[in-house]
Amino acid sequence: MAGSDAGRVVVGVCRSIGGYQALRYAVAQARVRGAALVAVRAYSLSAPREAWWRSALADAAVAEVAAAFTDALGEMPRDVNVRVAVHEGSPGPVLVASAENENDLLVIGGSGSHRLTRAWSAAVARYCARHALCPVLIAPLPAMARSRGAGRLARAVAFAAEESLRSSDRAEPTSPQR
Repeated sequence: MAGSDAGRVVVGVCRSIGGYQALRYAVAQARVRGAALVAVRAYSLSAPREAWWRSALADAAVAEVAAAFTDALGEMPRDVNVRVAVHEGSPGPVLVASAENENDLLVIGGSGSHRLTRAWSAAVARYCARHALCPVLIAPLPAMARSRGAGRLARAVAFAAEESLRSSDRAEPTSPQR
């Protein structure tokens, strides 16, 4: 299934838990399909529209994509042909325009637990599902993120670490027996 028949895997890049999960799914799908991976990052230009400013934002978006791959996978995958595409505009329309062929696969991240990001992510997912010519895969969040237990887990780990440090401070060093 390699070659142009495989289409491409197009992934929306975002440095969030859902975005990292989408990157992992997209890389796995690109490997299975033998397809190229297109990592897309959209950015808005709400400031002056001078060329140097536009160029600086595009460079920052490329750096964000590289950082997202490092955060999600440790590095850019070496066994997948990855192309980075940054475009000015809203995420939904940019992603749909990037996944322009019927045999492409568009991968986006699921929404987080925060109310505002969940509403924003859901709007992007709805837009992509309604307008894309190709299948859209919404990568689910990891179980820990869905359970909203990450904060509780972090507090429990911190508490256990503090207790461990306290108990090691109380314990007197033992001298070797002769």
